[in-house]
Amino acid sequence: VGQQEMQNSTTDFSLYYNLSNETFDVNFYANGNEKLNLQLFDITGRVLLQQPLAVTEGFNKHHIPAGKLSSGIYLVRLMTEHGAVTKKLIVH
Repeated sequence: VGQQEMQNSTTDFSLYYNLSNETFDVNFYANGNEKLNLQLFDITGRVLLQQPLAVTEGFNKHHIPAGKLSSGIYLVRLMTEHGAVTKKLIVH
């Protein structure tokens, strides 16, 4: 999975999976108001979830319903018109 730095946009994000309510939190700072798309992939590259997110300038926190994820490694990608950032999400 390639990664391109997003310019004038979201540049980094953190992930936290909550097993008890089957969601994960995506936290990030945005330089402006925009729309972005979030994708959740399994390790084979299969898309498990796609969700548009409305982003406001400053700190953003989104709770994403993910359903029951098996233990393993997943990839979460945030995409804007400026590029994409991908991170690993590890579920125990």
